This record gives sequence, C-alpha cells and structure tokens, in this order.
Amino acid sequence: MSPKNIKDQDSIPYQALVDENRALKDEIQSLKARLEKAEELECTIEKVNMKCKLSETFRKSLNSINLTIHSILDFDEMMKEIVSEAAKAIGSETAAISLRKGYHWVLSYSYGFPENIIGSVMNDKEETHAVLAIKTKKPVAINDAFNDERVNRIHMRKWNVRSVLVVPLITRDEVIGVIFFNFHKSTFAFSNVHISFGTQLASLVSLALENSRLIENLKIELTKHKKVEEALLKSETRYRQIVETSQEGIWLTDHSNRTVFVNQKVSEMLGYSIEEILKQSPQKFISSEFNAGSDNKLREYLPEVNHLIDYRFTRKDGSDLWCILSSSPLLDDQGKYAGSLTMIMDITDRKRAEEALKKACNSLEGKIKKRTEELEIAYNSLKESERSLAEAQEIAHIGNWCRNIETEEVRWSDEVYRIFGFEPQEFGVDYNVFLSCVHPDEREYLIEAVKQALNEKFFDAEYRIIRPNGVERILHEDIKVICNNENVPIRLSGTVQDITERKKAEEALIKLEKTRIKEIHHRIKNNLQVISSLLDLQAETFKDETVRQAFNESQNRVFSMSLIHEELYKGSEAYTLDFSSYLEKLAENLLKTYSTSSKNIRLKMDLEENTFLDMDTAVPLGIIVNELISNSLKHAFTEKREGEIQVRFCRNEEEKCDEMHSLMFSLTISDNGKGIPEDLDLENIESLGLQLVSTLVDQLDGEFQLKRDNGTNFKLSFSVKEKENQAYQQPYINSLNIE
Repeated sequence: MSPKNIKDQDSIPYQALVDENRALKDEIQSLKARLEKAEELECTIEKVNMKCKLSETFRKSLNSINLTIHSILDFDEMMKEIVSEAAKAIGSETAAISLRKGYHWVLSYSYGFPENIIGSVMNDKEETHAVLAIKTKKPVAINDAFNDERVNRIHMRKWNVRSVLVVPLITRDEVIGVIFFNFHKSTFAFSNVHISFGTQLASLVSLALENSRLIENLKIELTKHKKVEEALLKSETRYRQIVETSQEGIWLTDHSNRTVFVNQKVSEMLGYSIEEILKQSPQKFISSEFNAGSDNKLREYLPEVNHLIDYRFTRKDGSDLWCILSSSPLLDDQGKYAGSLTMIMDITDRKRAEEALKKACNSLEGKIKKRTEELEIAYNSLKESERSLAEAQEIAHIGNWCRNIETEEVRWSDEVYRIFGFEPQEFGVDYNVFLSCVHPDEREYLIEAVKQALNEKFFDAEYRIIRPNGVERILHEDIKVICNNENVPIRLSGTVQDITERKKAEEALIKLEKTRIKEIHHRIKNNLQVISSLLDLQAETFKDETVRQAFNESQNRVFSMSLIHEELYKGSEAYTLDFSSYLEKLAENLLKTYSTSSKNIRLKMDLEENTFLDMDTAVPLGIIVNELISNSLKHAFTEKREGEIQVRFCRNEEEKCDEMHSLMFSLTISDNGKGIPEDLDLENIESLGLQLVSTLVDQLDGEFQLKRDNGTNFKLSFSVKEKENQAYQQPYINSLNIE
C-alpha cells in the first residue's frame, strides 16, 4: 500500500484518485507538502545507552546532536556543528570527518584544524589506522600513537597526534566515511564508553548522511517529473526501492495505530512476512513485559519529534528482539495527526553485551570488596610496622626523611622532629624550614653537599643545627638520591642521627690522646738528657782528646733528638713541630758546644716560616744538620779567625715531585772556610759523621750535592708527603713503648 493511502484509505480507492483529474492537482500539492515536511523531520536512529555506565555528558551530547540534525536545515552547517559538539564531548583537541568521493577519501568537515585542510585527500600510507577501520568496519582506538604499530608513527609525530579514535560511518553495510578524534597534548586511554559514544555518533551521522542522500534523491526525482502520474509512479517506485534496500526497519502506521507499511528489513527482524504484519498494531509484536502501557507510552511520544525509545519485541520463533525506535508524526493538510513513521534499529547484540557487562561489573564489585578487606589488613599491618619503626628510631635517636626536589616538600619522621627540638608532626616542613634550623656557618656547605649528592647519588654529611631553645646539636646525615626512569633525580631520601654526645666523647679522647703523646715526648726528652749527661760524665773519665771528642759528638747527636721531643712537648701540636724554630735552637746550641769565643764565627739563618714536619722527617734532618754544622765548626776555620756558616731551609716550588700530594724542600748548609779537599771521596770516607749523613739522606729518599767553591756547600733536596699527622706519627710513638 502506497503512502498516499495514509490520508483516507477507506474513502476513495487509489485508481479512482488517478482517474479523477479534477482532484489530481490537489493530491500533487498534498504530496509535495508531505515530502517537504518529511525533509524537515528526518528520521534518525541514535544509539543511546550503549553501555550501562554511559556518562550523562555523552547522553546529553547525543541528544543535542540528534536535535541539531533535525533542527538545522543547512546540511554543511549541521555537520560542522556535529563535529564540534562531538569533539567537545569526548575531549579531543581536533576532530574530522572524511567522506568517500569516488575512489578517494576527502576530508569534508573538521574541528580544531586550519580551514585550508578541508578538501584534502587522505593518504592511505599515512592514515593506516583509518584504512584499518574501513577494512574491519570497526572502531580503531590508538592509545599511544607514537608507539602503536597500527599507525604511521612518523605521520603521527608530524601532526603531534598522541592518541586517536577512528570510527567508520556505515550505511547499507558499506563504509561511506570515517570520524577522527585526535588528542595532541597527551596520550588518552579510550574505554568502552568512549568507543560506544563514537559508535552511536557514527550511527547518527551515517543515518543523517543517508537521510540527506535519500532526501536529495527524492528532491531530484520530484523536480524531474512534471506530470503527476509519472511523478507519482516514479517517486513511489524509487521510494519503495530506497525503503526496501534500507538497513534499518521502516514501520508506517495510520491514525488508528494500524500498520500500513513495513519494509523488508522489519520482516527479517521479526521473522514474520510483510502480509502478516500489515493491518496489525505494533503492540502485537511487543514483548509481554513491555506491552502493558506501551500503547499509552507510544501515544505520548508520537506527537514529539524523533523521540528515541528502547523496545523489546518478540520474534515469530519466540526469541527477543531489542530495538531503538525513532518515531516522527505524520500530519494531514489541517495539521492533524494522521499516523507515524518509525525507524527501527536492531540493538539485540548491544543488549546482550550490556547484560554480560553487568554480570562482569557485579563480579568485579565482589572482587573489589574482597581486595579492599585484604588491603585493610595490610594497612593495619603497615601501621603496626610504622609504630615499631618509630619506637626503634626513638630508642636509637635515628630519624628518616624524604624531600621532593621539584616541590621542595619535606617529610620528617617523628624522631627527626624530636632531634630538631620540635614536637612530632608539630607543623608541615619544607626545604626552607629545614635550612633555617641549620647553623648559619654551615648552610652553604650543606647546600653544596646536596648539589654534590645529585651527581654522586649518595653521600653523607655532618653539620650543626640550632634548636628553638638556642642549643646547638651536631647531626650526621646519610643521603641517597632517587631517580626516575630517565635517571633524573626526583627525590632525596636519608637518615639523620644526633651525634652530639659522640662528638663530645671523641673530642675528650683526642685531648686525652694529645696529652698522653706530649707526656711521652716529655719523658723521651728527659731520658735523652739523662743519656747526654751520662755521655758527658763518661767523657770526663778519658784523657784521650779523640775519645772525648767522639763522646761530645754523640752527645750533640742525642741533643738534636732530645730537642725535637722538647719542641713537640712545648708546641701546640702533638705530632709535628716547627722545624725552622728547631733549627735555630739546634744551631745556637752547637755554637755554644764548640767554643768559638776565640774566633769570630757568624751564623746566618734563612729559614722558611711555619714549616711543620713530622718526626720521621725531623729526626734524620736534625742529625744531618748537627753533623754538617759540627763539621764546619771543627774543620772549616782552622786557618782563619773569622768566618760565616749559612743555613738555608725553604720550600722548593720550582722542582716537580713525582709523587702526588708531596712537597719539595731543600736544606743548604755552607761555610766560607777552607773547604773540603778535591781528592776527598764522600762515598768512601771513613768519618762517622759524614757516613751517618749519607745514610740518613738515603733514608729520606733525598739527593745530596756538594760544592767546593769558596768553602763548602752541602745541599739536600727531599720531598714530604702531605698526610694526616696522627696517622703517620702514631706508629713512631707506639714503637717507643713508653708507659
């Protein structure tokens, strides 16, 4: 039965209307009016409520888009509004619709792109994800476009597309276009809700495109025919072809809600023949669960434009058929309700998926509840561990802390608060608050230490703090740097311990040790003086001048060593002595020992100030100086009544030392006396003093030079390692074994 029978199918037969030429013009105008109103009331099927958790934002957006489709007459303006509304709803920065035109896919509508991109042809090699959606006829969601193999990653980086959702537009089982939603700022994880929204939007857009195409076809067909019979016949033929080939069911009812037309798709959906459906009310095919009150509900919705309803029908075989109904009222020339046109879309698979999803959600809720109980037990255990840790830290006076490098936020344990003199968790801490507690003299040191830690990843430091009550405390801190996957420091973590009492104990031990060492030097000096006195007494028993002289030389050697211990005892340091001061006293003693009152012998000293040497170096050097000055006093001026002895001791910075962290020194002892004979071989000399000098020079790993010009010039060059005094002095002290 044709649409024109809707008005009054019982009053006048169709053939009679054709024969009545008088009423032909009125019927043509009525048909045109109906077609024009049909254009304004385009039938749309919108997939709504596709997921049980579809957000209200998507629902409103789909309804808004549906309203846009049926309220904006300009098709291009309508499509632009749809793209903009959809992009804002899903949250993408750009969106576009590409439609098939011939053998190409042309970008027809966009949001967020430059205007000149409209009309560009899609490159299959660049848009591989779109090709995939077209081939599979399914949405393609790319969460990470820079790393997903389904996309052309070079093209994605060129356009800075981080994530993309592509949904095909399908009509009559053919893809007529694709919708793109692009995310540029960051990656985006698409859920089933987003894909569902895209699928429903694609259905609306596909239906709008199809309806637009149908309406345009109808317009073209109506304008081509001038004669009423040809227009009616061709238009009805084309209309039926379109309706019969549509992938959606079309159900036409009259003002009494009786079926006057259904297409083949409705027959296939219900399993009934078209003849079995005609003249029947749609309520007959609705499931018994929905049948109660459905007539009133339908009547309520019929006057409205394109109201979407979910309905469950019963197929002929008894199975359920879930559909979305989109109904539009048909009005006669007087504007009275004459029937309705309903578009039907099968959503049975979607409903089944929703049921499965609902069951999965219920199962997931049970698992979440169970997991929550497990986490609660674990949380209680963790809190107990934290209490145990806090108690252990309080007992050991060790606290732990953590600092966020980016935010400067600092978190202290309770013990750290106590160490800094505050009540636990008394206030929030940041890096500046921490620095304000550090002693002003050590803040720069600590800041530099932290910078060093960022490079070395781990370090420890000792510094002072000032508590709120003004008391200073000494802390020891171990710090570890935590880095991200790119090895960039993001956090500092460490422990802090109050070592004030330990430092006080260490200082007391150092003072005690220093006192002990000085007492040892004092006793050694006394013992050496006793030895010197014994040698003096023993020398008095001999009349042989050679023997007495040998005793005097030994006595001088003992004095040179005794003087070292006396300097160490009287000096401020326990392990090193001012060697220049020592040399002055040693040389003056030698002048007194060798009576030179009958001769005018001058002593000229050129000594480097503040030169401190340890005993391992000072003792052999002292003996060498003793022997060389003694040698000059005994032998250099036998033929002269006046002369000069020069002693020069200095640091030699011009000469380079082979060893790292070593200093070069030179010691020169010269006189302007008669000099040493040219034929005297120092290596084979029988003199005990010079043999002793040669031995001690070897002991110091030094170099010994002798010059005979204008007297005698002895020059000794040697190196001294820079090292901790106590470290190299203690073995010598301990070797003396003095109680």
